[in-house]
Amino acid sequence: MVDASTVASGLALEEQQRVKHIVLAHLHHDHIKGIPPLVDNLTVG
Repeated sequence: MVDASTVASGLALEEQQRVKHIVLAHLHHDHIKGIPPLVDNLTVG
């Protein structure tokens, strides 16, 4: 995954579970805003 702006909304849960690494171009909100929802999706259960 390169950047993470839409990782949680753009990928199905099964696809999100296959993400192993995220490379961030820089730490602007539009590049990292998908990380917290991704973490929530992968840790709730």
